[in-house]
Amino acid sequence: MTRIALPSVNRFLMMPLLVAALSLNPASLAPSFAGSRDNDDEIGALIAALLGLAVVGAVISNDNNDDRRRPSVDRDRYDDRYRRDPKYTLPSQCLRSFKTQFGKKRYWGRNCLKKRYNHVRSLPKACRDTVVVKNKNGVWVSRKVYQPRCLREAGYRKRR
Repeated sequence: MTRIALPSVNRFLMMPLLVAALSLNPASLAPSFAGSRDNDDEIGALIAALLGLAVVGAVISNDNNDDRRRPSVDRDRYDDRYRRDPKYTLPSQCLRSFKTQFGKKRYWGRNCLKKRYNHVRSLPKACRDTVVVKNKNGVWVSRKVYQPRCLREAGYRKRR
């Protein structure tokens, strides 16, 4: 024998129907006379009441089925780092500290980027700068660099 799975009935829907069925049961036991108008009015009122209860039950059931929770967003712990466009990922070894006249500053070295990054020409020209730095021999020389903050605001990130 196969079992038919019936949908679960909501408690709020079942209770008014049960109350209506029990309260209207004595009305159906009253004797009826042929051609009586009062009986037709009672039947019309009974049908209207049952229809009203069905509408109220449907509204309550529909209200309970609404999912008010926000949809969950699945993110991995690395924030899609490996799915990013490689064009916007700069090699981390090119972010260097330079001794400038104003102390140690960090810049993206242009020569390093030319060697290790294929898209140097696509870097924003507004981020390019020339700074005076002290080299290994203690001599002040000018270097072409890129500003880290400017590149970060343009969407470029450091490869880890």
